[in-house]
Amino acid sequence: MTTPIARDASGTAASPPTDSWCADCDGRPCRSLETFPAGNTRSLAVADRLAGRIGHDAHVHYVVRRDEFVVVLPEAVAA
Repeated sequence: MTTPIARDASGTAASPPTDSWCADCDGRPCRSLETFPAGNTRSLAVADRLAGRIGHDAHVHYVVRRDEFVVVLPEAVAA
């Protein structure tokens, strides 16, 4: 079971899933794609497989405040 992500009027995540620095995101904003409760022992493996299937730099963040794994997709930054 996954947790729905709060979305704004455009359908994108209302805010980045974490305020911590991530080497994969490298300061880029990211879009939340799916969340998994960390209390489930299989959540990280499932989240990691989903990120691998999505590709395009998708990866997993752990959000301490909500105790969950979030599959995120970094957005391209316009030059």
